[in-house]
Amino acid sequence: MRIGVVAGTPPVSLLTRYDLLGQTRSYERAVDTRLYAPARDAVNDVARGELDLAVIWGPIAGYAARQQPVPLTLVPLPAQQDGVPLAFSVSLGIRPRETAWKHELNTLLERLAPQIQTILQGYGVPLLDNHDQLIAP
Repeated sequence: MRIGVVAGTPPVSLLTRYDLLGQTRSYERAVDTRLYAPARDAVNDVARGELDLAVIWGPIAGYAARQQPVPLTLVPLPAQQDGVPLAFSVSLGIRPRETAWKHELNTLLERLAPQIQTILQGYGVPLLDNHDQLIAP
């Protein structure tokens, strides 16, 4: 089996632990993403048959898979495997003293959550609920 993975990402720890690095094609992580898209390139290589699978960050994998001329199956990984975290929440940062703004943003995000979820799923982004279960589109 030929496996693609972006260097330095959490899945590399698991591939190392399971002695699968010999079957792995590594894609550089630290690149100018205006010129290169390593995760997208890995998905493209799966579509072309150069790889059997790619272990790529969900938002990029989901979007890139939908752009392929051949159907690809997206399989979200568990939130954690053998002590290695594989799912991460996205957060929003504001200045510490802007408490009112924080509450306004949280209220707005909560109110718009269904629309945001629909937009993300429209782009193929896999989403997990608070129990790390896949939210079906």
